[in-house]
Amino acid sequence: MKYLRVTIYALLFVVAIVFIQQNLQDFSAGVTIRLNLYFFSFESMSIPIYVLFLLSFFVGVLITSFYGLVDRIRLKSKLRAERKESSRLRKELESVRSDATPEPELEPAPESYLEERREDVPPALEMKSEPEKQHKDE
Repeated sequence: MKYLRVTIYALLFVVAIVFIQQNLQDFSAGVTIRLNLYFFSFESMSIPIYVLFLLSFFVGVLITSFYGLVDRIRLKSKLRAERKESSRLRKELESVRSDATPEPELEPAPESYLEERREDVPPALEMKSEPEKQHKDE
Protein backbone atom coordinates (compact mmCIF):
# COMPACT_ATOMS: atom_id res chain seq x y z
CA MET A 1 0.00 0.00 0.00
CA LYS A 2 2.88 2.31 0.84
CA TYR A 3 4.46 1.80 -2.58
CA LEU A 4 1.15 2.39 -4.32
CA ARG A 5 0.74 5.73 -2.58
CA VAL A 6 4.28 6.83 -3.47
CA THR A 7 3.72 5.74 -7.07
CA ILE A 8 0.49 7.75 -7.29
CA TYR A 9 2.21 10.83 -5.84
CA ALA A 10 5.07 10.50 -8.32
CA LEU A 11 2.63 10.05 -11.20
CA LEU A 12 0.66 13.15 -10.17
CA PHE A 13 3.89 15.11 -9.92
CA VAL A 14 4.96 14.03 -13.43
CA VAL A 15 1.52 14.92 -14.84
CA ALA A 16 1.74 18.35 -13.19
CA ILE A 17 5.21 18.94 -14.67
CA VAL A 18 4.07 17.87 -18.17
CA PHE A 19 0.98 20.08 -17.87
CA ILE A 20 3.09 23.07 -16.85
CA GLN A 21 5.68 22.39 -19.57
CA GLN A 22 3.01 22.23 -22.28
CA ASN A 23 1.43 25.46 -21.02
CA LEU A 24 4.63 27.20 -19.97
CA GLN A 25 3.80 30.46 -21.67
CA ASP A 26 0.54 30.81 -19.76
CA PHE A 27 2.04 29.61 -16.49
CA SER A 28 5.08 31.88 -16.76
CA ALA A 29 2.99 34.96 -16.15
CA GLY A 30 3.91 36.55 -12.86
CA VAL A 31 1.58 36.92 -9.92
CA THR A 32 2.07 39.25 -6.97
CA ILE A 33 0.65 38.25 -3.61
CA ARG A 34 -0.54 41.10 -1.38
CA LEU A 35 -1.69 41.15 2.22
CA ASN A 36 -2.96 44.44 3.65
CA LEU A 37 -3.98 44.59 7.26
CA TYR A 38 -4.55 47.75 9.28
CA PHE A 39 -1.26 47.41 11.08
CA PHE A 40 0.73 45.30 8.59
CA SER A 41 1.08 45.11 4.82
CA PHE A 42 2.97 42.62 2.69
CA GLU A 43 3.62 42.38 -1.03
CA SER A 44 5.63 39.60 -2.62
CA MET A 45 7.81 39.85 -5.68
CA SER A 46 6.39 38.58 -8.95
CA ILE A 47 6.11 34.78 -8.80
CA PRO A 48 5.35 32.61 -11.87
CA ILE A 49 2.08 30.67 -11.60
CA TYR A 50 3.79 27.29 -12.11
CA VAL A 51 5.92 27.92 -9.01
CA LEU A 52 2.73 28.52 -7.01
CA PHE A 53 1.24 25.27 -8.35
CA LEU A 54 4.34 23.25 -7.49
CA LEU A 55 4.62 24.92 -4.10
CA SER A 56 0.98 24.17 -3.26
CA PHE A 57 1.46 20.56 -4.40
CA PHE A 58 4.45 20.09 -2.09
CA VAL A 59 2.67 21.78 0.82
CA GLY A 60 -0.25 19.38 0.31
CA VAL A 61 2.11 16.40 0.28
CA LEU A 62 3.78 17.63 3.49
CA ILE A 63 0.46 18.17 5.28
CA THR A 64 -0.83 14.76 4.23
CA SER A 65 2.43 13.11 5.29
CA PHE A 66 2.24 14.84 8.68
CA TYR A 67 -1.27 13.54 9.30
CA GLY A 68 -0.18 10.07 8.19
CA LEU A 69 2.77 10.20 10.56
CA VAL A 70 0.59 11.29 13.49
CA ASP A 71 -1.87 8.48 12.75
CA ARG A 72 0.95 5.94 12.51
CA ILE A 73 2.42 7.05 15.85
CA ARG A 74 -1.03 6.82 17.47
CA LEU A 75 -1.59 3.31 16.10
CA LYS A 76 1.86 2.12 17.21
CA SER A 77 1.18 3.42 20.69
CA LYS A 78 -2.16 1.63 20.79
CA LEU A 79 -0.56 -1.58 19.49
CA ARG A 80 2.14 -1.39 22.16
CA ALA A 81 -0.51 -0.98 24.86
CA GLU A 82 -2.53 -3.92 23.49
CA ARG A 83 0.58 -6.12 23.42
CA LYS A 84 1.38 -5.25 27.04
CA GLU A 85 -2.20 -6.07 28.03
CA SER A 86 -2.05 -9.35 26.12
CA SER A 87 1.23 -10.28 27.79
CA ARG A 88 -0.17 -9.42 31.23
CA LEU A 89 -3.27 -11.52 30.62
CA ARG A 90 -1.20 -14.48 29.39
CA LYS A 91 0.94 -14.36 32.52
CA GLU A 92 -2.18 -14.19 34.65
CA LEU A 93 -3.69 -17.16 32.81
CA GLU A 94 -0.51 -19.20 33.26
CA SER A 95 -0.40 -18.38 36.98
CA VAL A 96 -4.06 -19.37 37.37
CA ARG A 97 -3.42 -22.63 35.54
CA SER A 98 -0.37 -23.44 37.63
CA ASP A 99 -2.10 -22.49 40.91
CA ALA A 100 -5.15 -24.60 40.16
CA THR A 101 -5.19 -27.75 42.25
CA PRO A 102 -5.44 -30.89 40.20
CA GLU A 103 -8.74 -32.71 40.46
CA PRO A 104 -8.60 -35.62 42.89
CA GLU A 105 -8.39 -38.97 41.19
CA LEU A 106 -11.36 -41.18 41.90
CA GLU A 107 -10.59 -44.58 43.32
CA PRO A 108 -12.39 -47.51 41.78
CA ALA A 109 -15.24 -48.93 43.81
CA PRO A 110 -14.37 -52.05 45.79
CA GLU A 111 -15.49 -55.39 44.32
CA SER A 112 -17.73 -56.09 47.30
CA TYR A 113 -19.76 -52.97 46.52
CA LEU A 114 -20.14 -54.04 42.90
CA GLU A 115 -21.29 -57.49 44.01
CA GLU A 116 -23.90 -55.94 46.30
CA ARG A 117 -25.23 -53.74 43.53
CA ARG A 118 -25.56 -56.68 41.13
CA GLU A 119 -27.92 -58.42 43.49
CA ASP A 120 -30.19 -55.34 43.61
CA VAL A 121 -30.44 -55.01 39.82
CA PRO A 122 -33.70 -56.32 38.35
CA PRO A 123 -33.30 -59.25 35.91
CA ALA A 124 -34.20 -57.14 32.85
CA LEU A 125 -31.31 -54.77 33.53
CA GLU A 126 -28.68 -57.33 34.39
CA MET A 127 -25.42 -56.90 32.62
CA LYS A 128 -24.34 -59.93 30.71
CA SER A 129 -20.71 -60.74 30.25
CA GLU A 130 -19.24 -61.02 26.77
CA PRO A 131 -19.13 -64.84 26.53
CA GLU A 132 -22.81 -65.10 27.53
CA LYS A 133 -23.78 -62.62 24.81
CA GLN A 134 -21.91 -64.58 22.18
CA HIS A 135 -23.65 -67.85 23.11
CA LYS A 136 -27.10 -66.26 22.95
CA ASP A 137 -26.42 -64.70 19.52
CA GLU A 138 -25.51 -68.08 18.02
